Amino acid sequence: MKLFDGLIIEIRELIEHADRDGQTRMFPEGDVTSWASAGKRNIVLKPDMGVELGNPSDESASFLVWTNNLDLVRDGAIWLDGPDIWECENRHMPFGKIVLIGGRGFDEENCSERYR
Repeated sequence: MKLFDGLIIEIRELIEHADRDGQTRMFPEGDVTSWASAGKRNIVLKPDMGVELGNPSDESASFLVWTNNLDLVRDGAIWLDGPDIWECENRHMPFGKIVLIGGRGFDEENCSERYR
């Protein structure tokens, strides 16, 4: 959707130039561990966690933006700003996740299911 193309460009510029504390890292395609699918479940119980991300008492955000323009996304790349899970000293932390999707056939009705 052309509507989101400008937003995707702004997000990428922000991420690629953000390095406030020297902790911004990029994991290119293939450098990440595959996670097992959670299927229809999206809740992890507290005893099963080492660190709780996005506790309701912390500031958190999560959203996805999609485009048909595949040139606007970097396939498989993950940017991390801040400590990784094993570097966290707190039991819970704020959490933000932005997913940029380049693909065909995404619309308001099917994006959530396709995102899963």
